[in-house]
Amino acid sequence: MRTIFLTAKYIAIQKGKDIIEADDIAEAVNSVEVTDPNFKKILASIGLKRSKNSTKIDEFAINVAVKNNIVKFSEEVNKIKRVLEQNGYGFNTNISNLKKIDKSEPQEEAWHTNQGCFSLINKIKKELEDKIYSQEQAIETILDKVVTFYYRKNTNSLKAIFFFLGPPATGKTYLAEILGEILTGYSTKVFNMSTYQGENQNFALTGLSAGYKNEREGDLTKFVKEHPKSICVFDEIEKAHPNVQNVFLDIMARGKTEDDFTKKTVDFSECIFIFTSNLGSELYSNKNFLNTMALEVNSAQNIILETISREKSAAYSRGEAEPIFKPEFLSRLAQGEIVLFNKLTFNALLRIARENFQTDMKNFEKAFDLKIEMPKEEELLLKANLLTYLPFIDARCIKSKFSQKIFDDITDLLRSCQKDIKKIKFIIDSEAIKSLKNIIKDDPKQNDELIMDCFRKNQTLKFLSKIEIADKTLFIKYHNAYIAKLPKSVDYSDEAGSIVADIPSIKFDDIAGHEKAKKRLNEIAALLKNKEKIVSFNIDAPKGILLYGPPGTGKTMLAKAFANEAELPFISTTGSELLDMELMKKVFKRAREYAPSIIFIDEIDAIGKRDGSRLDILINQFLTEINGFGDSSDIFIIAATNLKEKLDPAILRSGRIDIHIHIGMLDKEARGYFIDKMLKNPTVGSINKSKLIKFSVGMSGADLQKAYREASLEALRNGLEGISEELILEHINNVKYGDKLTGKTYAQIQAETAYHEAGHAIISHILMPHVKIEQITVEPRGKAFGFVAFDREEDVKNLSFDDIKNQICVSFAGRTAEIYFQKNEGIDTGATNDLKVATNLAYNAVKNYGMSNIGYINLESIDSFGGKLNDKIDNEVLEILKEQKTRCEQLIKKNEDKINKLAKLLIEKEVIDEDEFLKQVKDDN
Repeated sequence: MRTIFLTAKYIAIQKGKDIIEADDIAEAVNSVEVTDPNFKKILASIGLKRSKNSTKIDEFAINVAVKNNIVKFSEEVNKIKRVLEQNGYGFNTNISNLKKIDKSEPQEEAWHTNQGCFSLINKIKKELEDKIYSQEQAIETILDKVVTFYYRKNTNSLKAIFFFLGPPATGKTYLAEILGEILTGYSTKVFNMSTYQGENQNFALTGLSAGYKNEREGDLTKFVKEHPKSICVFDEIEKAHPNVQNVFLDIMARGKTEDDFTKKTVDFSECIFIFTSNLGSELYSNKNFLNTMALEVNSAQNIILETISREKSAAYSRGEAEPIFKPEFLSRLAQGEIVLFNKLTFNALLRIARENFQTDMKNFEKAFDLKIEMPKEEELLLKANLLTYLPFIDARCIKSKFSQKIFDDITDLLRSCQKDIKKIKFIIDSEAIKSLKNIIKDDPKQNDELIMDCFRKNQTLKFLSKIEIADKTLFIKYHNAYIAKLPKSVDYSDEAGSIVADIPSIKFDDIAGHEKAKKRLNEIAALLKNKEKIVSFNIDAPKGILLYGPPGTGKTMLAKAFANEAELPFISTTGSELLDMELMKKVFKRAREYAPSIIFIDEIDAIGKRDGSRLDILINQFLTEINGFGDSSDIFIIAATNLKEKLDPAILRSGRIDIHIHIGMLDKEARGYFIDKMLKNPTVGSINKSKLIKFSVGMSGADLQKAYREASLEALRNGLEGISEELILEHINNVKYGDKLTGKTYAQIQAETAYHEAGHAIISHILMPHVKIEQITVEPRGKAFGFVAFDREEDVKNLSFDDIKNQICVSFAGRTAEIYFQKNEGIDTGATNDLKVATNLAYNAVKNYGMSNIGYINLESIDSFGGKLNDKIDNEVLEILKEQKTRCEQLIKKNEDKINKLAKLLIEKEVIDEDEFLKQVKDDN
């Protein structure tokens, strides 16, 4: 902004001074035709002679003044400064405000005719549009209000109240300042509300009574007292303390307030209040909201006000977070003019870049006495350089850095180069031109989509150049252009927390197994990429998927592969993190900024169910975030859990996270994938891959990785060159069944265990030959002295009564064999789990499966039933158990030799796999 001070400072610099003197002030004032009658009188009263010199002052000159350190005033200048301030002016007065028009002058009279009024409005519109880009709707809203100044003369409130809303760096504050320069007779002051965050900062605005420390007039009341016709801009009002809102409520209601220091009432009836805020800016990334904003501005205003009303902060509260805006304050703002600012379009950003570059280029040529020659593809070059600021590109950045980035390498070379350079020439080679034309389109909307796409995918344009010197000419040759993905970065700002939005690189092809789940996920991802297909069927797009199943089965990997396939930014969080309501809001806010996007919530069961506790508030907020505003289909949720039953039903109901996909343990193919990865590392001896696949049934990828890691560490400890089959099998068993136990006590009971496990194995092979035995072991692990590991991959899920009786018989075979061979010593606690399994099988067969003489009943969901029926069930259960016990005893006796041989082999080898077991059984036959 060009002020008296900065203009005088530049003039002093040009004269080689290190102090600003009265003649510099005079020349500064002389650089514009002063028509403000009050200012003319003040000049005359202090005897300041108008300088005859005329210095050309432009934006470049002001920038020079800003960067220079001269701040000293002569004594005469200090006197001038005091007089100006006493009369409502100052060295920071905008130069253009001195071109004010007397009430008697023709332009003021123009308001008294329809033609004059609308001519002036159109002039204001043109000036605003010349300086504020891509905000046509905002300008129209402001002009509509300015017209009311013509026919609404008497008011007990403010002249106007504006609420400027939109993303940062879209021109909100700048427009307010420009409006102040255009409106006749108005002075403008910007109040940075981040400096009013203290609990008592309301006094800073309206004064602190005499007698208190720091007693003084209020910043606001003092300015308005001195400038009754003023535009007061309250920048980023959301940052002010809530107590400050009370000050504005009083002024907006009455049009006046009392300064607590002077005890005088200050009239605000001619004031224009402009409040700016970045709240709700994430909505501007939502296509649905942008469409609403373009077609139904009133609806868009209501949506954003509703969103802002839900914004909370704990910054000024001692407990729960409270609304940032008090309802009555937001209501008062809503009664004013809601002015919505768009994100700047590609063309608007290009216009800013072009104007800044052309200005800086002329200054560069003048400063260094050089001629700059641009290529015929100058516009393409500017567009390409603009896109190098992706993925985070805004007007402030372009204004401050665009030209500097282009000229930096040139100035570095000029400083170090000893050659006489007279000319700088920019060149783009044909390949780069071809690449750029494929990336940058003629249609502005496509370029806007490119910016949004690169933002969501964390991509930028790489535009490579090299510098050469020949014949006093410095050539900047651009030779390559391509879109590149930037390294993933974390935004640690207060607004975002450490929330990362990134498109994962993992693909479905990188994940072994889970073919059915991957196929389903692929189908859903395809729908999200082509939503027009959903629209054609007149149905809502899905909002979320629940991946459920045991831990370590790859749910997170599948979620990332889904995001990659759908080409959507992926934001990862956990259920426990979402127990912090503020963080929950930030996660969804970030997702809306990157929308369409995916939120992945691992261990969502941590959120729990509503039970009348504090969780109710959290879950309700979570449901609100899922529902979003209007159509929130641009945010897709993938949740993962090991405990689906712990989730609140409302989260899983139709229209929310309603697609549920089970992610089970690894199948053979998937286990083979992990084992292949293991075997690419150092090994010793031959390793049977099929055997490892067989022994690892029921293990997750994480389990297999743990087994391999532990085996590798043991190999390193023992100085081995690699892992052996025996070593990896040992650690697979450790992960599945627990570490091997050692000691004399366990060695003594090994024989009993051998007969126990041999009994299970032989009777199982006889009664259930289709059930494969993975291994038999008498190595003590965890709480078991031994076990028979069955291959459950081919388990039959639909059991007949005979299947159940066979399983009961096999469960009894361990203890029965022990008693048969060890007599009374075989009666021990080792069969506890076997007996539990047998009893449960019998009980379910009778009570729930309708497989007994009682009839076809199922009492699974009935808590209590008659005593007689209970007795009948007990009798039937006991009868089944008794029958299978007798049957088992007969089978043990009949197969005595087989069991005895197998037991002795187990004592000798400790572990027998399927092949060895089948060979033993075959030899016995």
